[in-house]
Amino acid sequence: MPTLPQVLRARSLRHAAASLATTTSLLIGGAVSVGAQSTPLHSPPRKFVDRSWVALWHTSGDPDDALFGLPREIVATEEGLIVLDVGTRQLSSFGRDARKHWTVGKHGRGPGEFVRPVDVTLMPGGDIGVLDPGSGRITVYSQTGQFRATFLSGSAAIASSVCSTTDGRLHFIASGAKAFVVTGDTAGKQLRTHRFPWTIPTNSPSMLTSASFARGVPGDDCTLASTFGFGIASLRTDGPLRASPFIETIRPPAIKQQRIGKITQQTLTSGENAARAAFHWRDTLFVNFAGASRNPHLLDLYHADGRYMESWTPPAGTWFAYANGILYSIVNSSESPEIVAFAAASDTARILRELRATRPAAPSTKKRQLGS
Repeated sequence: MPTLPQVLRARSLRHAAASLATTTSLLIGGAVSVGAQSTPLHSPPRKFVDRSWVALWHTSGDPDDALFGLPREIVATEEGLIVLDVGTRQLSSFGRDARKHWTVGKHGRGPGEFVRPVDVTLMPGGDIGVLDPGSGRITVYSQTGQFRATFLSGSAAIASSVCSTTDGRLHFIASGAKAFVVTGDTAGKQLRTHRFPWTIPTNSPSMLTSASFARGVPGDDCTLASTFGFGIASLRTDGPLRASPFIETIRPPAIKQQRIGKITQQTLTSGENAARAAFHWRDTLFVNFAGASRNPHLLDLYHADGRYMESWTPPAGTWFAYANGILYSIVNSSESPEIVAFAAASDTARILRELRATRPAAPSTKKRQLGS
């Protein structure tokens, strides 16, 4: 496939997405440097690392034939990217060079189907688990997209996030003020419950206990970040949740509770979401911070033990993943959602050489090119 001449500028991604007529546009050799944004006004001790980003490639479709519905969860690996699209209820695999390897899943309750998928986790051995509270189960696929198994779990039915450890156990962030993290096995048996590791006011809305696990290659621990500013907690199967604070403290938001039939509806009336455990890469945890209007999007980096390292200002997007020098970003525009891959300017030449060296022969199917 020839190198595409047109370039993508991060500051105008939404307009670029509408004008691109290719399903998977590979911009190897045609990328341009995206200048690092100015450091947001914020008091120390945040340490901002100023860098320029280069757009390597992006995936998109036509506004009338979008590649994604609502991509929400992404996990980066040495080989590429796993994308969970909660809009189309599909799971996809892409290579580091933007080529799609496979897509599986559809709406339903049969093997390999989803009702309401919300999260994805890499499992020991390379399998991929999808958390589907709508069906109360974890659905597992191989690295090549083959359906493996389905694990029914009461914890999965009330969970919002899942993490797998090397011992084969699954950890769920469950709804409610009491059961914060539940550890279980693949047979659906609940093994242990871990309470919320920070002190919150009595009778506070359960929404304050919301959190997310970091995505990445499974290790001995799972790391999570609280949504509303309490901090980070690391979980080892046989130990307690070990907590450490965020680099920035966020005042808990005001939450309105309203009883509607048998359901208590909770609505955020003031304040902003503080953070999200986006991903971990080797021994570094990346927290996607979005807690104040003056710092709308940041990536805060922490050591595995919770010590703060530095902060990045990402070039574009809302959700992120990182592996082997490539920062992947979800850009959910109103016209056509897409995934964009960036590299730091200092790493770009090396990564482009690697992508060219591993790039397979072009497929026989004809793709629409820019300008066609």
